[in-house]
Parts: sequence; C-alpha cells; structure tokens
Amino acid sequence: MPRLFIYPKKGEFFQYTLKDEKISLGRSGDNDIPIQDPFSSGHHALIYSKDSRYMIRDNNSKNGTFLNGKRVQRETELNKGDEILIGSTRIVFDKELSTNVEMTDAGPSSANINTIIHLKEVLKKPDISTTIRAAAKDMDLDRIKTEHRSFSVISEVSKALVLHMPLKELLDHVMDLIGENLPMDRGILMLKEGNPAQLIPKVIRINNKRLMDQRILVSQSIVNMVMNKHSSILISDVQADARFKSRDSIVKMNIHSAVCVPLWNNKEIIGIIYSDRISLLKPFTDEDMKLLNLLANLAAVKI
Repeated sequence: MPRLFIYPKKGEFFQYTLKDEKISLGRSGDNDIPIQDPFSSGHHALIYSKDSRYMIRDNNSKNGTFLNGKRVQRETELNKGDEILIGSTRIVFDKELSTNVEMTDAGPSSANINTIIHLKEVLKKPDISTTIRAAAKDMDLDRIKTEHRSFSVISEVSKALVLHMPLKELLDHVMDLIGENLPMDRGILMLKEGNPAQLIPKVIRINNKRLMDQRILVSQSIVNMVMNKHSSILISDVQADARFKSRDSIVKMNIHSAVCVPLWNNKEIIGIIYSDRISLLKPFTDEDMKLLNLLANLAAVKI
C-alpha cells in the first residue's frame, strides 16, 4: 500500500498508510489525518482510491490545496513523489524525503552576517570611466582571474538555460550548474508556493555523504532579510568568530560559512538559493556571493 509522508513546518514528520478508502485531511480532530496547521481548513482535502489509482480533491478549503506548486481545481491523480501543500504542511505521496529542510530561529542569525549586498549593486552595470582608470593602473592578477571566471561561468550557464526543459528538470539543472562552479557541502533551491506564499524546497544537493541523513536547518531571520530587503547575505567563518563561541546551536550545526541569495526574475523574488560549507573550511568570499547572485538571477528569469 502507498504511504503519505507528512512534514509539518516544525517538528517531526509522520506517515500514514493508505488503503482502499477515502481519507480526510484538515485541522478538525475528526479527520483521518489531523493537520495542526493554522492555514488548514477544518476539513481541507480528500484523498481516495479510484480505479486502482489514488486521487486528491480540495474540499472547498479557504486557502486551497496545492499539488506540485499548482492549486488543485478538480480531482487530480497522485503519482509517486508528488508534493501536496496544505497551509505550511508538506505531504509527499509514497516517497520519503531523504533530507528534510526546516526553517529555524537557531543557527546563524542577522548578528552573524559579514556581508550584505543589495540586488541593485550586484546587477548594475560597471561605470566605464572607472573601469578605464582601473585598467590604467598596475594589473591586479587576482581581480582579472576572478572576472574571467565569472564571465566564463555566466556564459556557460546562459547557453545551458537557453534549452527548453520541464520545470523539475530545469531546477535540477540549475543546481547542477551551481554545484559545478561553486564548491559547497549543501545547497537548496526553494520556490514560493501556496497560500499564504511560503518557501518550499524544490531541489536539495548534498555533496558530503556524511551529511546525507541530517536535517538542514535554515535560519529564518537570514531568509527574511534576503526576501524583505532584496539582498544577498554572506556568513563567513562562523566557527572561528569569538562572538559566537557561546552559541551551542551554531557549534552543533558546524556551519563554517553560508550564503543565501534571492531568485529575482526582474519583477519579484520567487525564491532563494542557500548553500553552506561544513567540511570545506575555506569560507565563501564576496566574489562567490556575487557570482551565485548572478547565476540565481539568470535562473529566476528562466524559471
């Protein structure tokens, strides 16, 4: 029998085995699966068997039921790995998530930030006169290498994103390209979905196998700052900073460096990309953050 894997916004996930029956989901206690979520209606949605398939139907809920990011308008068939969103609660059909992402107030917060760069600063064109004056001075080999790297990566990503592909493949491809050009232990691409809109993890990359089964805790305050201030944020060498030695949550998370950038499609922020380094001791640099920001902007327009 297939199973539902239920992931509340906070706390441990649980599962429910489906049978040939009608299953009700919602905030009221008389549901087969009670959803303790303030944005869930009392009797929010139904999942039921039909002709050897499983279907989902919204039960005229106030905030809607979302399937793979789209609002459910009529009875819709469920396929393995489909993600249902009720309020802030994620429900995955017949597939357990290998790694769960949770927003938390623990870990690096706004007090830990080394660098904040507004989108306008990252995306603005360089002043030609300034560039000419800089070129007239002694050549800065490191700067030239950095600029060449950025140009090469952006050129490669631009060519790759010209190709048409389904959204899921596109998101995977974006994270593959980022992982190839920006070494990291973990990376997450999250998109805004649901009503009210919230960030839902769509692609998770774990490059360090020792971290594969760990829950990823992403700082809510950092994400809020990225979304609300339209800025990219860099946290460098957290473990070595004496200011944070006393914070057990940061020590336990073992994050040495992290970067969070918005997915901006030139109209609105549609999500974020977060990456961190735990086993990689060299922290992200300002140039790493700027490069990730540019890649995220290209990807957001394509998405």
